[in-house]
Amino acid sequence: MLEAANPANPNGRHGGDIKGISDKLDYIAGLGVTAIWLNPVLENNMPAYSYHGYAITDFYRVDPRFGDNEVTEN
Repeated sequence: MLEAANPANPNGRHGGDIKGISDKLDYIAGLGVTAIWLNPVLENNMPAYSYHGYAITDFYRVDPRFGDNEVTEN
């Protein structure tokens, strides 16, 4: 991918993935949260940053920085 996580850039990627969200669902629910709205998680391989994720470059592929297209059962 052209852009890596860079917490020093306030407009850049800060990391995190789908598995991390899944692992924390009980904690999130315990906060009283009843819905999670994710920015697009599809591949966004732009040469310059696109912090919001709406500059999708592949509509059929999960961005590998978030995870992959494999379906796993809990």
